[in-house]
Amino acid sequence: MLTWIPAAQAEEILIGPSVNSQEQVQEALILAKPGDTIKLQEGLYQFEEVFLRH
Repeated sequence: MLTWIPAAQAEEILIGPSVNSQEQVQEALILAKPGDTIKLQEGLYQFEEVFLRH
């Protein structure tokens, strides 16, 4: 489940556990703007081939 909740300036992006959670998280990270919040609902998430660059 991927839900976008608009706020005044920033948005809150809620992601729930599902078979395509990895794609939803990746999409949320790509589309998030400064000030947005990405929240993962409680549950089990399985991600494959995670790559972090900072």
